[in-house]
Amino acid sequence: MFIDRLDARITSTRSILCAGLDPTLDVVPQELITAQVRRGGSSRDILGRVLDHYVHVALDAVAGRVAAIKPNAAFFEQFGGPGYDALISLSAYAKQLGIPMILDAKRGDIGSTAQAYANAYFHPLSFLGEPIPKAECDALTLNPFLGFDTLAPFLAACRDSGKGVFLLVKTSNPGSSDIQNLQLHDSTRTVLDTVANFVAKEGHTFLGTCGLSSLGAVVGATYPGEAANLRAAMPNAIFLVPGFGAQGGSAKSAVSGFTPSGRGGIVNMSRGIFSLSNKLSITD
Repeated sequence: MFIDRLDARITSTRSILCAGLDPTLDVVPQELITAQVRRGGSSRDILGRVLDHYVHVALDAVAGRVAAIKPNAAFFEQFGGPGYDALISLSAYAKQLGIPMILDAKRGDIGSTAQAYANAYFHPLSFLGEPIPKAECDALTLNPFLGFDTLAPFLAACRDSGKGVFLLVKTSNPGSSDIQNLQLHDSTRTVLDTVANFVAKEGHTFLGTCGLSSLGAVVGATYPGEAANLRAAMPNAIFLVPGFGAQGGSAKSAVSGFTPSGRGGIVNMSRGIFSLSNKLSITD
């Protein structure tokens, strides 16, 4: 089960950090690009080698220091085919190193489209007897705001595969209150309270032996007061905490939603990690 694998990884690394691997060309060292240009090939081939090499080096740099990695699908998709190939390669390398990979894709759709997304991330597919290469992930971020029925294919897939999901509950961006904090009619509850109640109720189906659930919640470090309240509402949920560092969340606020024993969450750091790119050892 995902949550037990993640909990074991947190224990073995003694780390609650999750490395957000979000490549952009402005952080790729120029010497890497130059080296790949010298090798020749089409611009597509060169771009593919640059991205593949860079994410491997970045993963090597953080491998022993983080509990998990969290590539954001958009940062790979922006590069088209070479970007998705790099994501496939990254997922395979993370699996080889035994590092849980949370794919930050924030999927949320209805009916057959939701099922197709679940197939893409959780179900192995084959064609002509051969497996279709895909980016395998251990967990996926989901957007629940189209309705809880949209989550059904993903939750069913998690039951079958032992993987996990993180629902957006209270995100770290300043505009999150526009919808998430709206008060429900004739009630003191808010939209985010409704999502939190769903996570708490459904999460019992996904409880691991560690006492936490593979049905987790995204709770931003920029709202520490709400994070503490959400912990009370979701006592068994694993929190994925964005907003630490560049977005303004402090170390203290990042763990404000953890359990009294200091468990129950992983803190994401993306821009801070990739800003170290010039310090990475890049070799051809």
